[in-house]
Order: sequence, then structure tokens, then C-alpha cells
Amino acid sequence: MFSSNLNKQISFCTKRNKKFYIICTFFISALYILYQFLMYYQVSNEKSSTKTGYLKITDPTLVKGIHLNDKSFYTPVNGKFQCIKSGELIDFHKVNDNYCDCMDSTDEPGTNACPDGSFNCLQISTKKFYPKVIHSSRVNDGICDCCDGSDEYNSVEMLGGFKNIFKSIKCTNVC
Repeated sequence: MFSSNLNKQISFCTKRNKKFYIICTFFISALYILYQFLMYYQVSNEKSSTKTGYLKITDPTLVKGIHLNDKSFYTPVNGKFQCIKSGELIDFHKVNDNYCDCMDSTDEPGTNACPDGSFNCLQISTKKFYPKVIHSSRVNDGICDCCDGSDEYNSVEMLGGFKNIFKSIKCTNVC
């Protein structure tokens, strides 16, 4: 008699536990799906924030990825660019064309074409967490390394097959 009552209680508890776990799993799944929709909505409606208190370079003749002090090296002379360290002469339209023409990699400061290149972030952060200069391999890799997102100027193209879904993803300015 005692064992049959115990079996009934165990059977009842097991059924109740299954129902409880199914309801909890359903609830957590619904919360997760809601969270995903909320994140998608937030990312798709995000605009690049503009905060004050940082250095902003607005010179349209500035070649992407160079340091301000190097601007004189990136001024075309007779339509040519002289590689800074190796001294080679190339056509100026080959600067930042995503092909490493100079032995010293100075013709690609704004792309990830050269394996030993570097990229200078457009805006300088007062926070030490964000770098001023990053390795060229981190340019347009889909990860915002610079505080202003200047290293991801072409990231929408990079996303390839997901281009239509993530069309409006941009790095927010956190300088």
C-alpha cells in the first residue's frame, strides 16, 4: 500500500516537473526571440552619434588612414606618389586602391592590402581603451577598433551575402 502511494506521488511530481520545464523553456525562448528583434530594431535604426570633446578632422583632401603629420607625404606631385621609406614612384590614383604597390606599404594606409601596414584612426579618443593606430589587417574587418569607427568605412560591402540584412550597421562614435 505504501509503495503504490509513493509511485503515484512520484508519477505526479514527474508530470508536474515536465510541465514546469516546458513552460519555463517556452518562456525563456520567447524572451530570447523578443530580445533578438529588439536588438535588430535598435541596430537598424542606429545613427552615428556625434559627441563633443574630441578631435575631429574634416579635411577632405586627407588620405584615409594617415597621420596628420604625414599629410605632406600624401600630396600628389605631378600625379605621382613617392613611397615614404622605399622611395618608389607610383601614380597617385594607386594610393588606397587596395593593392600594395610600395615595398614599405605606405601607399595603402587606409586599406588592409599590405601585411605590415598601419591605419591611423580619424578621431583620437581621450579614453585609453581605444587605440590611435591599428594594424592594417583590422581595417574593414567588421569590428569597430577606432573609437569613431573610421576603420570600418567599407564594412557594409564586406558583409557580402548579409549585405541586405545588415545594410545600416555602422560603428557608433564613442570618442
